[in-house]
Amino acid sequence: TPSRGFGYPVALQDFLDDDKYEVSNFGLSGYCMLRHSDRPYWNMAEYQYALTYNPNIVVIKLGTNDTNDYNWNPYKQEFKGDYTDFVNSFKNLPSQPKIYICKPVPIYPLGSFKANVLENEMMPLLEEIAAETASEIIDLFTPFQGRQDLFADDLHPNIPGMRHLAYLVAQALEPETASDLVYAKAYPHDISDEQVGTASSVSGLAIAALFDNDVSTAVSVPYEANINFSVDLPALTKLTNYSITVSDEGTGEKRKLSWILEGKPSSTWYKLDEQTNVEFLPNETKWFGNLPSYNDIRQCKTFRLTIKNNDGKTNVALREWQLFGSRHSAAMETSVMNNGGVISDQYGVTGNEGVEKLNDRNATTKYCAVNKGTTFWLQYVSPQAVVVDRYKLTSGNDFSERDPRVWELQASNDGVNWVTLDRQKQQFFPARYHTQEYAFDNDAAYTHYRLQVEKMEKETCLTFQLAEWQLFEKENITTLPRIVGIGYKIYTLSHQLYIRSQAVETMQYEVYDVVGQRIKAGSLPPESLIGIDCRPGVYFVAFSAPSDKSIVKIKVL
Repeated sequence: TPSRGFGYPVALQDFLDDDKYEVSNFGLSGYCMLRHSDRPYWNMAEYQYALTYNPNIVVIKLGTNDTNDYNWNPYKQEFKGDYTDFVNSFKNLPSQPKIYICKPVPIYPLGSFKANVLENEMMPLLEEIAAETASEIIDLFTPFQGRQDLFADDLHPNIPGMRHLAYLVAQALEPETASDLVYAKAYPHDISDEQVGTASSVSGLAIAALFDNDVSTAVSVPYEANINFSVDLPALTKLTNYSITVSDEGTGEKRKLSWILEGKPSSTWYKLDEQTNVEFLPNETKWFGNLPSYNDIRQCKTFRLTIKNNDGKTNVALREWQLFGSRHSAAMETSVMNNGGVISDQYGVTGNEGVEKLNDRNATTKYCAVNKGTTFWLQYVSPQAVVVDRYKLTSGNDFSERDPRVWELQASNDGVNWVTLDRQKQQFFPARYHTQEYAFDNDAAYTHYRLQVEKMEKETCLTFQLAEWQLFEKENITTLPRIVGIGYKIYTLSHQLYIRSQAVETMQYEVYDVVGQRIKAGSLPPESLIGIDCRPGVYFVAFSAPSDKSIVKIKVL
């Protein structure tokens, strides 16, 4: 499918190195390889887009819909020729890509006409086509046999199935790809990162692993009635989404959980969500976003997860609990775009969801251009030239398919000649009203800034929306790869911030982003080194020890 949120190409990008691979999806649900079928992919614009893309690698997963009797019975003799022509249309491109032919996943119920055609007639043809065109085979059929738990119906994989499928493709592209966490997903940052304290009903239990954005760590503790875990935040926060990742403790077994999620503004707990007998695959992440609308969510500083049922398992075992939402105040920090300039867009959208909403410093409003196209640009013209080296985007209140996924930030001094300051691809906003920051190197002042959006989360979506777009002027910030202070060194490298202790005593450190959210905190023993994953942006690192207190401002690229 072409959906960013649910298609397997999205998960495939997760399993591959972003610096080495860019996954683009030109698939269409329901289409066929046969030229004379009821819905031939050959006739669709996506096929031409795929050719124009001039890829280095092509993964073909077509054939399932060709098994319908009205397609297969009259035209099956044409299948091998059509498929071979399709493969060769890519092999003849200037890029001369490597071709992978996928054996489709099983069709249920097994033994049906379509299932028999797929297994007994089509798959032998795919083997022949691969051999004759020097293509590689990816077997998706065998790993999905007997795994109806990975299907949403008799034909289509569900979200865990999509991740499993993507993992199999990733293994074919990069054989060293190996993980028992194929169904697990943690995002680099969530609002629990700024926590000022955690607690559990189990006395003395350390639960830091629940909030470290790392699915390879886990908390496992003997189950007791109403066992709970809680996290304290520094300010009132409106929760919009959350995710839970379970641990199978190495058993490979599924498990079911029931729980209540509560929030506390000050002294009273309020129920925000309740789930009963939710089944998890081994080490699976599940998302829960059907919380009340933004304006109805209670503003809370403490959130508590109470496990009501543990499926008879001895231990409660969780890898990650991530929370997503927005600070209690709708007002956002002032940016360059509040300096009296002019904001505009490609389509001249005005009104309640017009372009002016992009820089009103209010996350509850949004810009929305409905049914305008698959590409968009936004532009800000400053009354004076400004050196910008970072920006923020905030997702809208609904429909994640409208979020930007691929874009460039461009700059100009005449509105005609543009330079690219930053390019982002395969971006994903994990929640509504979620702000993401991007930093880049730039020392030149410009009057015109343009956000050129090339793809939405759903590539065929014709509507684009954002709650906020903010540009920030360059500050006098240390950008050298190393900062040396009394008792420490700080390094930055490839989205990582490294802190090395040179002290003879243990130091405490805290890392904050520019809006005051705490990203990480902990102890730094003598002569130790830690690495912290950070999105590009500006951060403050505070140190304290009996003989030294200091704070450093640094940019991570």
